[in-house]
Amino acid sequence: MNTEYPDEWAVLTDKGYQGLEQHVRCIHPMKGSNPKAAAAQQNADISSDRIIVENWFGRLCGHWRICADKYRWGEDLYDDIFQTCAALTNYHIGYYPLRSTNGDEYRQRQNRLVSIGREMQKKRRRAQDRYRERRRLRQRMSLEDRGCSEGSDDDEDLTQL
Repeated sequence: MNTEYPDEWAVLTDKGYQGLEQHVRCIHPMKGSNPKAAAAQQNADISSDRIIVENWFGRLCGHWRICADKYRWGEDLYDDIFQTCAALTNYHIGYYPLRSTNGDEYRQRQNRLVSIGREMQKKRRRAQDRYRERRRLRQRMSLEDRGCSEGSDDDEDLTQL
């Protein structure tokens, strides 16, 4: 890309990547504790653009867990899966922009999805608790049918459960 399109792309970086411009075309804020007004505005503009990129990756990883986790499947699928997730994220941004003047709808939707997830976890936990309680009851009834008590030291009866 660097040789084919030298002036059509750049990497947005932060101040920690000083010196990277020797290798690739990059745009980064100017270093210094007291920048002049023009430099301060340029730094703010660069940071503002970088925030959009960070928000995009945050949205990508927030919606598609496979993009946030370590990839453990075959390498031949990685590009297709990542491109699909990126395309779906771009589609989602069409409805819920990264910088919306009214971001309340997006936050409400996200909070609703989080609450649905918590409810699903609670429901599963309750089902597991019911299963465990019923299993204990079945074991107790089985021991009583055999004439054993729970405190019995008879290992033969307990090993046959």
